[in-house]
Amino acid sequence: MLKRIFIVVSIAFILLVLFSSGVKSGYSRTIPHTVGSNETLWSIAKLYNANKDTRQVVEQIRKINGCTPIIHIGQVLEIPIWD
Repeated sequence: MLKRIFIVVSIAFILLVLFSSGVKSGYSRTIPHTVGSNETLWSIAKLYNANKDTRQVVEQIRKINGCTPIIHIGQVLEIPIWD
């Protein structure tokens, strides 16, 4: 019984790792962007991915860069691009 529980938990963990490691993100590449004056994550997300849900793009930018919603002039961010 304990062995079955261990197997089920192990499989669940593997699936969780696979889906949280970018498989669900769907972007094909990233490009660097240096933050300019008066730019926000929202404006940057719209600039590069106008045809995507901006909220999701902002979340991906934050996840990729490990950043908070506050960004600074001169900061270099990796921006996900969907082709």
